[in-house]
Amino acid sequence: MCLLALRLRTVPGVPLVLAANRDEDRTRAFEGPRLHPGPIPFLAPVDLRAGGTWLGVNAAGIAVAVTNRPERAALPFRRSRGLLAAEALRAGSLDLLRGALEDHLRSQRASYGNFHLLASDGAEAFVVRYHDGWTEVTDLDAGDHFLTNEDELDEPRVEAVAAGAGGSAEEEAERLRPLLGSHEGVLPGGRAPCKHGDGRGTVSSAILALPAGGLRAGVLRFASGPPCTAPFVDLSGALRSLAP
Repeated sequence: MCLLALRLRTVPGVPLVLAANRDEDRTRAFEGPRLHPGPIPFLAPVDLRAGGTWLGVNAAGIAVAVTNRPERAALPFRRSRGLLAAEALRAGSLDLLRGALEDHLRSQRASYGNFHLLASDGAEAFVVRYHDGWTEVTDLDAGDHFLTNEDELDEPRVEAVAAGAGGSAEEEAERLRPLLGSHEGVLPGGRAPCKHGDGRGTVSSAILALPAGGLRAGVLRFASGPPCTAPFVDLSGALRSLAP
């Protein structure tokens, strides 16, 4: 069960906070966040099997994250959802991104496994729900928003994320770190944020906090392993390198 928690304009002075755990096959190789150059560069980890990503932030201050959704069967000819997320990170504005995603998905030019895709620039945010070729886009209001690959967009279940908000980007990142590594059943259905299982479980974790000052004042921390044991590496310097 992947986990995405977005705090949109709820932490004073820090309009965008995104916390994410990735659950995956433990043998699926990946690299931690690195710079992807281009007209609009972005910072994101890389899935070495399919070449895409599951979370990143670009030079325009847009954060993008994706989770799988339930489906009857995975078909081998479907395009990687991670490639779509990487392409989304090339967008120069949230409006352009939304239009491009709607056009691409509703035209059925490519088939994907079911997913949620979350995008935010700290002022606005939306979620794309893709299910068996059907696309729905939902705008998010200011507040705390919570997504997993097993649930719909779920507003009421964010108490564990929202309690005791930090006073700065650094404090908020530090507050969320132990939550992501928790084995307590604080999530919907009594599930824990950090999962362990036979061959599959939480393989990485990320915390992104973008204050009103933008990328130069932002915080990015990434754990290349289960967040209960793997250290969170501070990549805020790489984040600042994205700033114009």
